[in-house]
Amino acid sequence: MDENELRRIAGRENIPVGILEKDYVLSVILIHLKDLGILDYLVFKGGTAIKKIYYSKTRFSEDLDFNYYEIGREEIFQQIKDNLNHSIKESGIEFTGTKDLNCSDTGLTFRIGYIGLLQHKNSIKLDFSGREKLLEPMYEGEILHDYKNLKNRGKVKIPSMSIKGILAEKCRALMMRAESKDLFDIWFLIKQGIDFDLDLVKRKHEGYWEKWDKEEYQNRLKTLKNTWKRDLESFLDRVPEFEEVKEELNEILHF
Repeated sequence: MDENELRRIAGRENIPVGILEKDYVLSVILIHLKDLGILDYLVFKGGTAIKKIYYSKTRFSEDLDFNYYEIGREEIFQQIKDNLNHSIKESGIEFTGTKDLNCSDTGLTFRIGYIGLLQHKNSIKLDFSGREKLLEPMYEGEILHDYKNLKNRGKVKIPSMSIKGILAEKCRALMMRAESKDLFDIWFLIKQGIDFDLDLVKRKHEGYWEKWDKEEYQNRLKTLKNTWKRDLESFLDRVPEFEEVKEELNEILHF
């Protein structure tokens, strides 16, 4: 993999080459975590899991989210920090260390710095939550990507949250932070035929201040309408019209 190949794929996908480079680095980090054995204690989730495990043709993403079980947050951080230099040598990515560590009673976040194929400094955010219960069986899916040099590693399977669980968590995320990517992910998954499970959505809200509420949902739509295209255009070949998404979801979502 080199810069020319990266630019070729970015042109084919019609997205900025910097976003494509991050997508490549996300795959490298996932394979590295698999090699470390730490994924035995993690469950991959979020928008990146949708793209990397379930549907490769959805929006691009730029971070990694996990739940963790039967392991301490300090051990997670130390294992990753101490083994960055042992990551995939043929990837062409130089990892420069960890930064912006933030620990709480319920998890941790930090960033992994790197110099990529474009020879610029950048970083990937990793988020680990220890407060979530596993409400549905995990799915162990193969990483989806188009990077020939990484395919030489063979099939790399990642323990991941069920797609219905991810959809339910996206509903909760929309209530908590009102970001366009969450609304898009909800719409995209429902378009793929994933059932909207109201009971699971409500269970995902247990222990949080925010609730799955029709009035609050409509307030989130008002907030996102003006920033929708700007928020998503770097991560998609074509951003669907906001009104199209709104109308389709209004027919399906219930409270």
